[in-house]
Amino acid sequence: MYDENIYYDDQNKTVITTYNKHIAMLEMEKTTMSVNDSYTAIKGTLKEKDGVLYLPFSDMGIVYDFEYDYNKEENVLLLD
Repeated sequence: MYDENIYYDDQNKTVITTYNKHIAMLEMEKTTMSVNDSYTAIKGTLKEKDGVLYLPFSDMGIVYDFEYDYNKEENVLLLD
């Protein structure tokens, strides 16, 4: 697991995660997320499939302070 501080509120279908100075909240199938009480539009959505939660990777760089690049020709994802 990338973040041991992820909490899932099953009743409200919401993930709360923290990293460094960020507190983020994502709601199931919503195209916005709250980071430190400020809402921002995101490309992906929080999804659940077969009991497994999937966070929108392309947007998690905001929370976890990472950058990524996808090389389509070589099918490689570079994470920094």
